Formats: sequence, C-alpha cells, structure tokens
Amino acid sequence: LYSADKRYDEVDFAASEISRLVRKEGYRFREISVIAKNAEEYAPVIETVFSRHGIPFFIDARRPVSGQPLMIAVRAALETVISGFSTEKLLTFLKCGLSELSEEEIFQVENYCFLWKIDRGEWKKPFSKNPRGMEEGLEERDKKELERLNFLREKIINPFIKFREDIKDASCFKDYAAATFSLLCAQKADLHLSELANDFGKKGDLETADLTERSWDVLVCVLDKIALLCQGGKNDLMSFYSLLSNLFSLLDMGASPKGIDQVNVGSASRTRPAQPRAVFILGANDGVFPGLSAQGGLLSDADRAKLLEANLPVNDRSAKGLCEEGFLFYTSVCAPSEKLYISYILGGEMFPSPPVIQIKNTFNITPISEKTRQHGIDCEYSAFEKLCADYR
Repeated sequence: LYSADKRYDEVDFAASEISRLVRKEGYRFREISVIAKNAEEYAPVIETVFSRHGIPFFIDARRPVSGQPLMIAVRAALETVISGFSTEKLLTFLKCGLSELSEEEIFQVENYCFLWKIDRGEWKKPFSKNPRGMEEGLEERDKKELERLNFLREKIINPFIKFREDIKDASCFKDYAAATFSLLCAQKADLHLSELANDFGKKGDLETADLTERSWDVLVCVLDKIALLCQGGKNDLMSFYSLLSNLFSLLDMGASPKGIDQVNVGSASRTRPAQPRAVFILGANDGVFPGLSAQGGLLSDADRAKLLEANLPVNDRSAKGLCEEGFLFYTSVCAPSEKLYISYILGGEMFPSPPVIQIKNTFNITPISEKTRQHGIDCEYSAFEKLCADYR
C-alpha cells in the first residue's frame, strides 16, 4: 500500500517500482499492468513520468475524434463557406496539413493577409498591394512575389468557390455530405492525411499516426450514414454543420498496442490484463474506486427505494451500481499472480476506500508514504534530482 500526497507521487512510485522489478527481479514490461478507475485522468502524468523512466507503455483509452486534423479541417471548411471566406477559417483549414500548399507557402500567405488585413470577399480579388508593406512603388522582385502570392491565392480559394457553389445547389443533408467529400477529394486530403500519419510514425509517435490514418475511415463512415439516413426533406447548411459537429463530439477511437513488451495501462471497466505478474492500482480513494452508484435521472435513490417497497417494478440502480463497482475493484486486485500494489491519495477530504482499509487490517500492512519511501536512482531523471538535492 502506498499513501501519496498527489497523483504525481502515485505514478512516480509505480514507475520506480516497475523499473526495480524489471531491473532486479527479471520482470518483463508486458507482465505488469496499471489500473485506475479512469485511466484518462492519469494519462498525462503517466505519459510524463513513464517516459522519464524509460518505461514503454500503452494506455488503453478512447480518444475523441473531434481533435483529429481531418475533423478540424472539415469543420473549418464548412465555417469558411458560412462566414463568407473568413481568413481565420481558411487558415485553420490550411494549417491542418491537408491542402496542396506547403507550410512555407501557408506562412507566406498568412503574413500577407495579416499585413494588409485581407478577409472574406478580398480573397476573390487579385492581391495588388506591396508584399513588403508600406513601400512606394513595386520593384521587380515585388511584382514576382505578388504574382506568386496570387497563384497561391487562386490555389486556395478556387476549390472553396466550387465548394460554395455545390453547397448552394444542395437541398438536403445527402447533398451537403457529397459536396464536403468532393472538396476533400479535390484537395487530395486522403493522400495528405497518409503523409501526415507517416510523419508522426517517423517521429516515433505510432499511436497518433494510427489514429490520424484511421480518421479518414471514420469521416467517410459518418458522411455515408448521413447520406443514407437523411435523404428526405429540405435542410440548410447550419443544420448540417451542427449535425456533423455533434457527431464528431460523440465519436471516439481506440488505439491498438504498437509494441510487444509494454506496460498495459487501462481503466478498470475496460482493461482485462492477461495474467499479469504484478498490478498497480492507482487512485483507490473513498468514493472513487470503488465508486459510488450512478447519480442523476428523474427519480432519486430514496424515491426508488419507496417504489420498490410498494412492489412497483423499478430498477434499483443504486444497489446494482455499487455491486458493479465492487466487482471491478475485486477483479482488479485479483488479477496479479505475484505482486499487488495499491496507492491512494491521503490528505484534505481524500481517504482510502473501505476495501483498501479492509486489506490493510486483514494483512496488517503498514502503508508506505512519500516520507518513508526509499528514493533510488533508476533513471537519468532521478539521478539528476538526486544530484540537485545533494547540491542544496
């Protein structure tokens, strides 16, 4: 048992113990699992601490699709037409990396627009002002630069003019979906998305690469369903934009492990570790893990109890929820074959959960705290911390 002051201490303790188990007791990373009630809450800390300790890991969590470059680009494209070619929306689309322009070309166009306040209808007119700013006359180099900027302007705006025409001719969600897909095909968004995914892969971010590439299939599936289910009736562009945005906010994707020897990190309700030798349970606090029964709804727990006493058919969510939470905790603590580590935050209004207290009393365990814990040197970061502490 480990009594921590904050989440960072919980994760740091787990990372130190994992390093020790692998280095001194012959464990493999794949034989170790980390379980929390909600792994997504611990994900940022785990990514930071485990990376510092050189621990390969996989976080089994669902990622929202709304933050994917493709979905941001689609929303920006629709917002561009809705706003009448707003420079801000156009640049948002371009910076998603799915257009025909390079980063350098996008930055040059952005600088010109910022310099001369280009916006909305001015995109349909040729750029005529000096690219160098408030200079008298146009030199030969200025004319060449202006010609190049106008070429980029046409390359940017022409597909969106065609997109706006398709939108004007559309009368239902199916037509709007087809127009959106046509714009993406004209921009060769699928090819640029693959290139973007390859860049993430070359940088070692295999998970982001996988999610980025799969986002195309998710978008096509969404547009297909809209076209199939919303064929009849007359609808406007704002309704289509709202529908698409809501769908993006509701959808998520799961990543698959990219390595063989990794520590598996997951939420108690999702992860099913395959006979791990050691398990670390994080956040075993009262009311957190095991959690309380689900709240909300028209009837309170007291109302349901009264209806049940009157022999009326009402689902007793309170008792069922508590049983499910207890079962999740039970399966988590029973998962390891050799070692079990349970950590919780102690302080303020945070206390260990009742099952943790029961384990502590049953086995007469004295919890380790930040003060009694032995801080060893197990990575470059901990060595640097030790060096800085000795210099004080």
